[in-house]
Amino acid sequence: MSSLEDFNYPDIDWDTWSSTNPKTAGVHRSFLNFLLENSLAQLVTKVTRPVSNSILDLIVTTNSQIISDVEVSPGISDHSIVTFNINLKPKQQSKPPRKIYNFLRADVENLKQNVKEHTQEFLASAPQNNSVDTNWEKIRDNLTEAMNAHVPSKMSSGKRHLPWVTPDIKRQMRKRDKLHCRARKQQNSTSWKLFRQYRNKVASTVHSAHEDYVNNVVGNSLSESPKKFWSYVKMMRTENLGIPTLRTTTKLCTTDQDKATALNSHFQSVFTQETDTCSIPQKGISPYPSISELIIGVEGVEKQLSSLNPTKACGPDEIPPRLLKTVAPELAPALCFLFQQSYDTGVVPSQWKQALVTGIFKKVKIRSCELSPDFTYKFVL
Repeated sequence: MSSLEDFNYPDIDWDTWSSTNPKTAGVHRSFLNFLLENSLAQLVTKVTRPVSNSILDLIVTTNSQIISDVEVSPGISDHSIVTFNINLKPKQQSKPPRKIYNFLRADVENLKQNVKEHTQEFLASAPQNNSVDTNWEKIRDNLTEAMNAHVPSKMSSGKRHLPWVTPDIKRQMRKRDKLHCRARKQQNSTSWKLFRQYRNKVASTVHSAHEDYVNNVVGNSLSESPKKFWSYVKMMRTENLGIPTLRTTTKLCTTDQDKATALNSHFQSVFTQETDTCSIPQKGISPYPSISELIIGVEGVEKQLSSLNPTKACGPDEIPPRLLKTVAPELAPALCFLFQQSYDTGVVPSQWKQALVTGIFKKVKIRSCELSPDFTYKFVL
């Protein structure tokens, strides 16, 4: 929802969202509260009535990302002209390039040998004298080095990839484009007729390939691999506005930075932080025998690594689960030592306390939950 009107509220400071006139403060406060409660942003920042040096002509919207190029120009009356553009069909934003590893072409044998050698070197370097963080950084760096050496990689492209457009269809498209260039150059009915016939043929081929992909590839994979379905849905979106405008107690958050800060502040506010003075409740004598000292075995660690889902995304450490699964036997001894050290000392590697979080809007209240205050989050907007 968007609106452009002369609201006649001259005594509002839009930088602080407050009233500058005590006589009209009540009316202004009601108006500002109305905007906040309905997540409406006000986008005019320059004076629109020079006589009174005030901003009277406002643009209020629930989606400020579709409004651009707001300009205030001299008008034919005592009000200036406010112009702006509304993007009714926002262009889908391309993702920044990222490194993609091709494990299908990996040198698995040398990869495993490299990880095995790194593991032996790690265990022989007296890791018990190092901290948990130092040991994890060594293991992580060794894995990254081995992956870069033996797994081919490339930088992703920002272009939109349509999986049903096969190489054969791309060749037909190139021929269609050549026929179009020829028809424009020759400017005769025969060339244009040939181009239109081939253009319709290519359009029909693409349409059939799309239907076949949706029915046979996406449809047949819903029960076993829903990832293809959600990738298709995400790819077919015509907009990518992300998280809408967020409202806090003091301001409206329209930029990605403000939204991430607001979400981070909210999640921190609902987490409970236990103090040293909190007493642990006494449950009395347990009727069950005490648990003996926990010993983590290499076989158990290898089993857990081998059962990882290779299609899951990596976390802040940028280590793909597929790599961990591929080198599970070679990596298990090093991780087994790290897990045992972490359990014995009660210290978790700092990087394991970080997470990539994508905010998803839901019309529900977030209930409080307990979490250690040293956990950190990076919001992906």
